[in-house]
Amino acid sequence: MSLMAGFDFIAELSPTTLAKLIKANVQIGGAPANPPFEFTLPFASGGAKGSAHVIVDDLKLKLTGDNGLGINMHFSGTSVMITSPFQVSIASLEGTFVVSTTVQLVNSGNPNERVIALDLSTASAMVVFTAASEKKIVQALSGTPLNLGLFQTAADQAIQKLVQGLGQQMLPFGFSVVSGKDGSLSPLQFEKLEVHNISNQALGLFGVLLLANDGKGNAAQKTTTAITGGHDLSLSLSPQAFHTLVFCPGLVTALNKNNVNITVNQMPPSCGPSSSFEISGVKITSLSDSFAAGKIDLNVKLEKSGTCYEAKGSIHGAVTLSVSGTTLTPTLALDQPQISVDIPWYCWLVAGLIGGPIGLIGVGVVNGVISQVVNGLGSSIGNFVPQLPKIGLGGLQSVSFDTVDITNEGLTLNGKATVFVPSGATKGLTIKGSVVTLNKELVGTGIYKVPSGCLKGEYPYSEYQQTQLGTFQVIPTLLSQPLAYEWRIEYYKGYWGYNSSPTLISSAKLTGPYGSAALSGVDTQYPLPLPGGTPVTQTAHLNYTNYNAAPGPYIELRNTAQEGNWSALLIIKATDPDGNTFETSTGVQFDGDVVEIGGDYQQKVAQCAIETLIELSKLSYKGSPLQWTPVDFPDPGELLELIRTLASLNTPEADGLLLNAKVAHGASFNRALFSREAAEVGKQGIGFTR
Repeated sequence: MSLMAGFDFIAELSPTTLAKLIKANVQIGGAPANPPFEFTLPFASGGAKGSAHVIVDDLKLKLTGDNGLGINMHFSGTSVMITSPFQVSIASLEGTFVVSTTVQLVNSGNPNERVIALDLSTASAMVVFTAASEKKIVQALSGTPLNLGLFQTAADQAIQKLVQGLGQQMLPFGFSVVSGKDGSLSPLQFEKLEVHNISNQALGLFGVLLLANDGKGNAAQKTTTAITGGHDLSLSLSPQAFHTLVFCPGLVTALNKNNVNITVNQMPPSCGPSSSFEISGVKITSLSDSFAAGKIDLNVKLEKSGTCYEAKGSIHGAVTLSVSGTTLTPTLALDQPQISVDIPWYCWLVAGLIGGPIGLIGVGVVNGVISQVVNGLGSSIGNFVPQLPKIGLGGLQSVSFDTVDITNEGLTLNGKATVFVPSGATKGLTIKGSVVTLNKELVGTGIYKVPSGCLKGEYPYSEYQQTQLGTFQVIPTLLSQPLAYEWRIEYYKGYWGYNSSPTLISSAKLTGPYGSAALSGVDTQYPLPLPGGTPVTQTAHLNYTNYNAAPGPYIELRNTAQEGNWSALLIIKATDPDGNTFETSTGVQFDGDVVEIGGDYQQKVAQCAIETLIELSKLSYKGSPLQWTPVDFPDPGELLELIRTLASLNTPEADGLLLNAKVAHGASFNRALFSREAAEVGKQGIGFTR
């Protein structure tokens, strides 16, 4: 086993991290490939046509060969519906889609950038059904021109066409590669980069940083991943790359901070071609580093000469590294310098003639100077390690390392990567829809007189009766097909809130393709006379039409304009082929009778409201200025928040503004106060009754 396999740099991704990148960046059928998700694809076999509704609930990867990748997607609750020339529905199928593809490095479209990509255009794909599902298929196809073999072939062809249609899927995990030029660590740039699997344990990015090493790497020599337990990412750097790109330039930078003023080319071996450089009058003739178990050995050779002496010495030190996040911290330990002093014979002769301990004097001078050099080098060497390189260009939001290991083969960092993966879909039903006005008929006019206050004045108004149409569609998510649907409408007395449940008064099923329904005991509202209006309890009627359409059926509801304004709860219940039921609801508000106040009424209401709210803000629990909700089809939850706040203040000013808001907003006020819509946006109702 070789750690570096002749390469300068190796980044390794665990299958878990690769799976996250795929889930975050690949879409199947328009949905992120992050289970659970669903899609629909055409199905055709032996002249029969239909469609398949697929629910994928798990995705797993398997690395194979040099750069192969197996993607296994488990599905359940899947249905195939044949519609022509005969009709057959096969529900609750389970099995696995087995996809075989390759991982490649391709041009991203940006200059000199290479990204990881899945070549799905040439992928192979097949469907493996469970034994129970095969039995269902055989039973469902009995008496038809199809059999299990034809069905299997059609399923394989359908999934392979879907997968290959996805083409080349690029993952935003990119690297700069410039051939024919030495690379760098910060910013990270390679001279050459390859992608290979490492014994089916990890995906490896094998990089050449130094032009001199181009062609020397052999990925097959790396047979074991460097990723250790609890980690999903590792970086390994060769001793040579460390020496060239970290040690020598880092040491030069550190020395220059100590006013040495030197370049790499002015360094002695093993960093540069110069014979030496000087620190405090001492010549440094050699600087070298080498990797050992758990440390980086540093060796320095130096010389100094003077009158009647020549000194030579060496310094050995060891650097250990720790890592936290993306910060490497070096710790340097220096051994005692080894110094030898040579005094020529004639100096001893002179000393004998004139007297004096010349040997002790020479050694003392040298040791003093060497001590200064050692301290200076120690300060420099201890700060030579640069920041860690950034290896992600968007695919990995962040990388955090927590362990560092040094061997004679290289330096390895282990850590974890963060990849943002969109949440999978949620199983259930959703209703989408709205109410629009089909016909608006003027039924009366008048003058609204306000005798006092900031709204004092006379304002013309017009009363209209409105025929309205509500269109609501149900959208199933992750539910087995085909689904049997049941619509119903219910009227509740009370309000919706966090801790309240209104009382069910009446209910009607909306069955068949069309019909009419009646809800008894409905508290309806008429806006006249202003400002309070008139409540009337009566039976409310509506006409409906049921439709079947993808992705889900929809229903149309029409009110009776003469019955005023009222709201109800529209409910849809779906039953899947296994008998499981799902239900959801939405509020429906019909405004059959509305009053529009003219003149400058709305401008005055807004101005009065703003002035009043400034004063009321001092009493509000919110501690911030209260805001008027404009009369422009406001969000029910937003208007309800204002209503709740005003009601909680319980002052004459607040009560007056509440009444003005009811008149100004009209039907929107009732919708906010009583509809389920307000509860669905997380707003609590207040204890008003109709």
